[in-house]
Amino acid sequence: MTIKNYELHISWVYPDETVADFFEIKTDQKVLKLERLRAIPRSLSCTSSPTSIPV
Repeated sequence: MTIKNYELHISWVYPDETVADFFEIKTDQKVLKLERLRAIPRSLSCTSSPTSIPV
């Protein structure tokens, strides 16, 4: 069984003029910015118990 953990880097920011024009929003309206999304695959055997899953 393969389990994927995701690392997210997100933040609320004010958009610059180019982004605001593209989404047709104001520059004084905060948007949620996704800076990084990374999957970290980890392999586990099917016989592993939940207590042995690395965190």
